[in-house]
Amino acid sequence: MSSTLDHLIPASASIALGAVVESILGFGCNLVWMSFFPLFASVSESVGVHQPLALGLNIIILSRCYKHAKIDQIKPLMFTTPLGICFGIWVVTSWPVRWIKGSLGTFLLLYTFFGTKKKKEKSDADVESLKIHTSPSKEGPAIKRPWYMAQSPPSLVAGFLGGALTSAFGTGGPAMLIYAKQNRWDDHPDAFRANIQFIFFGMHSLAILSMIVEDVVTIETAKASACLIPSILVGGFIGTKVASKIPKDFFQILVINGLRVMGVVFLTEAIW
Repeated sequence: MSSTLDHLIPASASIALGAVVESILGFGCNLVWMSFFPLFASVSESVGVHQPLALGLNIIILSRCYKHAKIDQIKPLMFTTPLGICFGIWVVTSWPVRWIKGSLGTFLLLYTFFGTKKKKEKSDADVESLKIHTSPSKEGPAIKRPWYMAQSPPSLVAGFLGGALTSAFGTGGPAMLIYAKQNRWDDHPDAFRANIQFIFFGMHSLAILSMIVEDVVTIETAKASACLIPSILVGGFIGTKVASKIPKDFFQILVINGLRVMGVVFLTEAIW
């Protein structure tokens, strides 16, 4: 029997809490789960139990907010994610893990304290210039470029880094979240959650396939995951109810503080 099933009560409480956080913010469940599970289970078993549950939580949240997703915003991220996943497999076998986590933690903290000051609103001319590839002109409608040419390089970089971090450490969220914050997705909380969940769905699906091949997700971990499904349902239900009552400004504060917590966790793991 797995260690998770031997500690089903604390495991269930941890899963429910993570599901609440994910349903409210659109991210954070793995951070919560990995803060508790290693206390009674190995890291390998913890990850094997979490991945199917994370995918299930993705589906639950998406079933309630998918209509708010803006697919055009996430296409370029998804385009470069597979390349990042391949790169991450090389990174995890070649680079010192502590250096990477320490750098990521430092960057997150610097970004959230110094890089998120509200920018001045763009002028009408700036906005129009950003939309010129889809806006009609006096000479006739402009030719619409392919989405992969119309998007800015940062979106492609974020997708690549997200994929790399997912395959290397199972935590591709920071790169995607920074990109989302910088592009003010959190001005619309429902769209923010939906976009992020679509991205995580793709990442978790690819991660599960690789973990099955590597025997991280096994029959034993699947049994433990199945026993924890009620906790996902309860946590997801509570989080969804709470999320609908959170004002936009407070939601933006939660997103920033969530990124700061991630930064602290990565730095702590790098030091210890």
